[in-house]
Amino acid sequence: MKTKRTIRFGTRRGATQIEFVLSILVVMFLIFWIFELLMAVYTYSVLSDAAKEATRYAIVHHGGSATTINCSAAATTEMVSYTACDYAKMTLHDVSAANVVVDYPDTGGSLVMNRVKVTVT
Repeated sequence: MKTKRTIRFGTRRGATQIEFVLSILVVMFLIFWIFELLMAVYTYSVLSDAAKEATRYAIVHHGGSATTINCSAAATTEMVSYTACDYAKMTLHDVSAANVVVDYPDTGGSLVMNRVKVTVT
């Protein structure tokens, strides 16, 4: 009779190990998914702040016409776009493919009264 209990205990012990491994896999998957979600929210926040920072720079230094600039060519770009690219580099991601669009929707009037729209994608 004792041999049957030993066999059942050994079988039960293996099932516990399999349950533990499956549980750990699910927990690790959730931890990595949460980390990726946090990185996406962080990146969105920094890119939003980069657009705000470039808009502030454009308001203070008064711009001219609408432009689209690639962040990898920062040495020859307009300073508004360079400000956004420089700020966006804090995302811990490669921002060389990011584009900055600086738009002045008001075409007439003095430059002081022009609105500025900066989009970082």
